[in-house]
Amino acid sequence: MRRPSGQRRISKVRSTGGRCNPLPRKVKINIALDPDVVDWYKAQTGGRGYQTLINAALRDIMQGRRFADDLRRIIREELHGA
Repeated sequence: MRRPSGQRRISKVRSTGGRCNPLPRKVKINIALDPDVVDWYKAQTGGRGYQTLINAALRDIMQGRRFADDLRRIIREELHGA
């Protein structure tokens, strides 16, 4: 006998530890930052979520660098193609 679809979903959630769509895992690292840097990020977030804010800042830098690298490549291609 088949279970109703709602019961199948509940069983699936229970079998995955209650997670429906787990987010990509983050890598735990130890990093030494200057105290004033950590204090500034904590002040921005009220003390909670400062690591997420640091991660977002690092991602912005990473994506900005990719943009700059792509822009340089495009300009070089245009200059050499002219």
